Order: sequence, then C-alpha cells, then structure tokens
Amino acid sequence: MKSVRKIPGRPRPAAGGFAALLACIAVLSVSAPRAAAQVPAGPDSSSYVFGDAAKDVLMADLVGFGLTFSTVGLNFLGSLALGADGEYGIRDQILSSSITELSSINLFVAGSPDAVALTLAGGALLGGEWIAAEAGGLYSRGQQWFYWAKNNLAMFKSYDAYAAIRERSMAWGDDGFSRRGALELLAQPFNPDRYAEPLLWGAVGVTLATVAGQWALSPEPSATSPFKTGEWYLGEERRSPVVYWLSHSLYFLSGNALGALGEEGVYRGVLHEELARALGGPTATLVDSGLFAGMHLATDLARGLDWKQILVHVAGVTVNNVIFDLAYERGGLPAAVAAHAAANFAGNIMASFLYAGVPSIRLTN
Repeated sequence: MKSVRKIPGRPRPAAGGFAALLACIAVLSVSAPRAAAQVPAGPDSSSYVFGDAAKDVLMADLVGFGLTFSTVGLNFLGSLALGADGEYGIRDQILSSSITELSSINLFVAGSPDAVALTLAGGALLGGEWIAAEAGGLYSRGQQWFYWAKNNLAMFKSYDAYAAIRERSMAWGDDGFSRRGALELLAQPFNPDRYAEPLLWGAVGVTLATVAGQWALSPEPSATSPFKTGEWYLGEERRSPVVYWLSHSLYFLSGNALGALGEEGVYRGVLHEELARALGGPTATLVDSGLFAGMHLATDLARGLDWKQILVHVAGVTVNNVIFDLAYERGGLPAAVAAHAAANFAGNIMASFLYAGVPSIRLTN
C-alpha cells in the first residue's frame, strides 16, 4: 500500500486570505468614488463635496479599507518581518497576532456599539492563544484553534466598523441596511427555520460533492478512512473514536460558525454590498467569486495539494460563493452566514469519516 502524504500541521489557510483580502481593498478603492455621486446635491455646490453626507460615505469606505488592512495586512507584514531571520517561534507569532488587535482601534473610531465587546473577545482569544502555545507548543491544535478564531473575529470587525458607519450615514438615507451583531449571526446556523431554505441545502450539497471529489482523487483514498484503517487520529496522535468526536465538538459547534462569521462579514457584508451598489449584483458576484476562489486557490497551493484536487475545490467554492451571494441578496447576512456555516458543518463531518484514519490534517476547507 502506498503511503498517504502527510501535510504539516501548520495553520496555512491564513496565507491565502491575506492575498484575497488585500485584493478586496484594491477593488473597493475603485468603487469608492461612486460614494460622492450618490450624495444628493444641495443648493450650495460645496456641500456636495464637503458636506457631512459625503464625509460619512467616504469615512465608511475608508474604515472598510483601513480595518481590513490592519486586521489582515498588518498581521501578514508583521509575520514576514518577524520571520525574516528564518525563525518564527511562539513569541514571534503571538507578537504578530497582537498586531491584529489594532483592528479594535477602528471599531471605536467608527462608533460601533459593540466595540468594547468585540475588543474584549479579541483580547480573550489572544490570551487563549498565548496559553495554548506555551502549554502545547507552536502549532498545537489548541493554539491553532485560538489563532484561527481570532483571525475570523478580526475579519468580522472589518464588517462591524463598516456597517456601523454605513447604518448611520446620511448619504444612504433609509435604504434598508442594518448592522448585524456577532451573537445574532453566530446563532443563525443553529436556527431550525434556516434549514427550510433551499439555498442552504444547495451549499451543503456542493460542499459534500467537493469533499467527495477531492477524496476520490487522493492516492488510494480508502486508505485514509478510519473504517479501513481501524484507527482515528487527531493530527499525529491516535485517539479512540469517542475522544476524537468529543475533541471535535468545540470545532464543529463553534469553529465552523466563526469561519462563516468572518468570511461572510468581509465577502458579503462589505465586498458584495459595496460592489453591488457600485456595479450591480451580477458584476459584484463575478468579482467576489474570483476573489473567494483566489483565496482558496492560494490556500491549496500552500498545502501542496494535487492540481486535480485543487481544481475540484476551487470549482466547489466558486459555486458556493454564488449561492452565498444569492442568500445575502434574498435574506441578508444572517441567511448567508447560516448557509456558509451549514456547508462547513457538513463538509468537515464528512471529511472526518474520510480522512481521520491517517495521521495528518484534513485536506479540505
């Protein structure tokens, strides 16, 4: 039997997100000039450019750009600087992660009503990351969870700051936009009513097909199944099925929802919302689908996946991005988060049955 390729347990997914989110900044910058054009002209032409309404719109755009850059871009640049000497230890990573908390400053600038709560949550995750890293070592499962959760919360902060200004902006007037809180959105995947929505099940179906396709293209796929090997692994450690599923309960119940919270906040709550108003819904979907696929492409390349598996995965997330856009347009951010989280739930549970029989991390999203 051929050996199954092991993928190092390093938290790679963030690398693709850096490039995609920086690209979001560039795309949003292109759409920013449309803000002034939407401000009604007053009797005094100077108020068209320098009035409070125009300032509000500009501030909403700039906060969206600046916060996205500070939460992800500065973390990325900090990681490069700290790892320039070829070493990137626990203290280097914690310092880089601390830079991410600069995002909290813009929450207060934006006047977010949840600024204090989100700042405390980010600080708690940062503290948990430090404790887990010291106790379990760099790239331990616990440290990875805190690192991943903190970055997803940071992405949500981008949305929260943007939405706080957007909601009160004079320039948009009463356009039906409403800022959604983190707890409200995190509860959506656990709302039974959401599972009556066809788009949610469409996203689940696409994800299951994607995971199955990637698995079928892996070397001797049956060799990775715990039903074939008779063993269950958490990373490099062999565990009983009971311990495996208990240890995964936190991830399945919170990790998938947090991932949906962060990505949907940025891709739907900021990116699609802005581009749809500037360019129209179809063009916005075309652009954000490309960026969403690009993020996962970069992640897969960093993991060293086979090109066929990469094509299947990128195709799957592209289709799902279209579904999430439709969910957002019809039911707002709560519907998009619910569909995304449900897809994550299904995909990761299925991946556990397919890959947990070998000592390596899952090869799916």
